[in-house]
Amino acid sequence: MVTVDCFLDDVSKAFSEVRRILVSDGIFIIAFLDKATPLGQLYEKNKHLHKSYRDANFHTSTEIVSLLRAGGFEVVDKRQTVYSLENKLQEIKCGVGEGVFAVIKAKKI
Repeated sequence: MVTVDCFLDDVSKAFSEVRRILVSDGIFIIAFLDKATPLGQLYEKNKHLHKSYRDANFHTSTEIVSLLRAGGFEVVDKRQTVYSLENKLQEIKCGVGEGVFAVIKAKKI
């Protein structure tokens, strides 16, 4: 699921459906724009200026992790990238909280 969460009416329901269709120990990868990061705050502040993001409801990595755990998933890895608006290759780092583009790998439990 790539940058879809911010357009869903009910993220918990979507995660429940993902869990339902996954095999035992299945893996769910979610990529999203982390609202808690400096760039995420800029996206949130200016979303009204962009047709694509006007109605978006961005989430923080903490919110996504909570929703995953409540939905029956165990978080097994987190990665992040995009720390500036510069059009250049940007490092992929472990964890979340700095890069606006966050990816979480979760396992169905």
